[in-house]
Amino acid sequence: MPKIDVSLAGRTYPVVCGEGEQAHVLELAAGLDTILRRVAQGAQGATDAQLLVLAGLTMADKVYDLEGETETLRGDVRALEAHLAEMRSQMDALKAGTVTPEEEAEVAAAVEHLTARVEAIAARVRSA
Repeated sequence: MPKIDVSLAGRTYPVVCGEGEQAHVLELAAGLDTILRRVAQGAQGATDAQLLVLAGLTMADKVYDLEGETETLRGDVRALEAHLAEMRSQMDALKAGTVTPEEEAEVAAAVEHLTARVEAIAARVRSA
């Protein structure tokens, strides 16, 4: 297994990782180093262990927030899927010729609205 050195808050630590994971581990270490340096600025005089605890809590808070956002997005997706199923049903009725022109216009507007919502959620998922 490869052994690499990561730098955290000015100190170097040897880390063993899986083959091919070196670049990813270094990227993670750089992110942790950024958090450690930020925490250290607000906690002057803290020990290395205290800084690591504060950095860990900062990261855990971010994970907690992302999990909440992910669950919200899942709820949005479920609602959109239900709405899409209804739109498909209405589209099937359109194809069968059992829909009035007013209903057809309503379906078209709903499909446009649904498309815009799906695109907005997709953008939020990509940026999360």
